[in-house]
Amino acid sequence: TDDAFAGDTADALRLFDFHADFAVPGNSTFLERPESPLAVASFDSRNPDTTSGAVTSRADIEEPAPAVPADYLDTIGDRLMLRLQYFNRGGTETLTSCQTVNAGTIPPPGLSPTVAEYRAATRYYILQRTTPAGSWSVQDQGTYSPDSTERWMGSTAVDNAGNLAVGYSTSSTSVFPSIAYAGRLLTDPPGTLAQGEATMFAGTGVQQLTSNRWGDYTNLSLDPADDATFWYTNQYYSTTGQFLWKTKVGAFKFA
Repeated sequence: TDDAFAGDTADALRLFDFHADFAVPGNSTFLERPESPLAVASFDSRNPDTTSGAVTSRADIEEPAPAVPADYLDTIGDRLMLRLQYFNRGGTETLTSCQTVNAGTIPPPGLSPTVAEYRAATRYYILQRTTPAGSWSVQDQGTYSPDSTERWMGSTAVDNAGNLAVGYSTSSTSVFPSIAYAGRLLTDPPGTLAQGEATMFAGTGVQQLTSNRWGDYTNLSLDPADDATFWYTNQYYSTTGQFLWKTKVGAFKFA
């Protein structure tokens, strides 16, 4: 929950336990956990319009020409991305997910973004607990925005060693919408994707006239054959136009 929208006193993650009783549906429960809301590092998920400066928009992510600001892409920064991954590593339980946040600044109401900068960035979370009855806590979190490129539409997973991978889309006025990933070892400094970024596939076209939609989601999954190989699925354009997206599936793992 973003305190700018939710009315909470701080930015936080809300955690719920869902019990489905298929024999007696009325006995099903959906209850917020005792440790929720779980405080996280401050973030701002608002996404100002690239032309008016309004703080709610779909035209958030810049694209190269011939795209114009009306073609720019939607971050859907008001929610967590697909998917919340669960992994049990020898009794250490892990949940991980990510969202898109603003690593730039928000323009004052009614003013053009020329007085401020919106820059989409991937914010990841790793939650952990060591007993089934224990409480979840934030094992690590971080916002990845090493340069002026927009990074959004992310997905996360951890492997059998506790290393994290994050896949996402990238774009800017000089970078066609492309597919990239970054990662961190369990032993890397907290709050960083210290293993750096790699481009899985570089797009060669821009999207136009599709109401700004991109995705809506991407997916990073762990291969059950080895619990170490990550498979990532995302979209791209090879030629500029409308409804010409293509899908790329790639795999990678830590050494």
